[in-house]
Amino acid sequence: RSMSTEYLQVTVIAIYLMVVKTPPPGRAFARYLILLQPSILSVDLNFGLLGSPIGLYPVPGGLCNGILCTVFGFSGHAGIILMFFTVSYVAVCISFCFHFKYITILAMVEHRPVSAS
Repeated sequence: RSMSTEYLQVTVIAIYLMVVKTPPPGRAFARYLILLQPSILSVDLNFGLLGSPIGLYPVPGGLCNGILCTVFGFSGHAGIILMFFTVSYVAVCISFCFHFKYITILAMVEHRPVSAS
């Protein structure tokens, strides 16, 4: 649980530095990185605080120790469903970052095809 609060502090500092210290040419990419920070934080909060699954091979979260199970009375499946959506959100954010990087490289080479010879 302390890891989540420490990661939250690091995320706030990272977003602040991205907003304040990023030079103008890199601000478009910084927006995607800022989008990536809360998505990773949501996965960390789910693993560390909300779900806290106990891994039982091959079931990744058969038992639940988090707030969802102990305080609100949900089953371990609710944590797994929430984890699926948060990990999917991270995957989408990472694909946005890769796509932006690809588009930026294409713009830098001015869409010239690379010859085989």
